[in-house]
Amino acid sequence: MAKSPVVRAPKTTSAKRRAGNAATPSRPPKSVTAVVTPVKVVPAPVTEDPAPETEREALRKKEILDQVVLRSGVKRREAKPVVEAMLAIFGEALSDNRDIVAPPFGKMKVTRSKDLPAAQVLTCRVRRATTAAQTATKNPDDDAAI
Repeated sequence: MAKSPVVRAPKTTSAKRRAGNAATPSRPPKSVTAVVTPVKVVPAPVTEDPAPETEREALRKKEILDQVVLRSGVKRREAKPVVEAMLAIFGEALSDNRDIVAPPFGKMKVTRSKDLPAAQVLTCRVRRATTAAQTATKNPDDDAAI
């Protein structure tokens, strides 16, 4: 007795299975019952500082001096005593609990101070104008010249 060859249907790929056969009518989806429970949405806390405390880079005196030289065009040896004197004046004023009002830097006010054996700890509050207010009050003499 001879075995008859077995004829198999060609295998379909997964893309063909997903697309389905055009001649075959599609089946309606099965109905699914789901229980939906309300969820309270809590917004994420908004931080004004984009970087955490550990990732912020401090502005050092050397960088201040470099920026002053770059923006003013004076030589470094001429700018260094001016920058050091300005920083010394700011430090003395803060030690005396005096407010510093220096636009466009803003207004700095000492809110608390504590004397320690090796240092003086100052807690300060700085208020700066917004950029729109700075441009509006930047130089009122410019309007008079027009």
